Amino acid sequence: MHLQPEHAMSAPFADPIGELIQDLVRLRRNRGLSQRDVADFMGCNAAFVCRLEKLQREEVSAQRLQAYAHAVGFRIVMVISPLG
Repeated sequence: MHLQPEHAMSAPFADPIGELIQDLVRLRRNRGLSQRDVADFMGCNAAFVCRLEKLQREEVSAQRLQAYAHAVGFRIVMVISPLG
């Protein structure tokens, strides 16, 4: 089965990056960390972390998300699996 690009975003879990960021924010809060704490670890400012958490896409990259995950004591593992 071949998915047409126009149908790809209507598939389940169409926003995995948004879901991942929501999970990271939840983990940050559960650990009692502030945006400034995460920013200090990442070597950026709290405004950057705020923009990242608000899903401003120009701030999102795999490297930045991994740094955020490390700041809250986790790592991101990506898995490719077949649909269906």
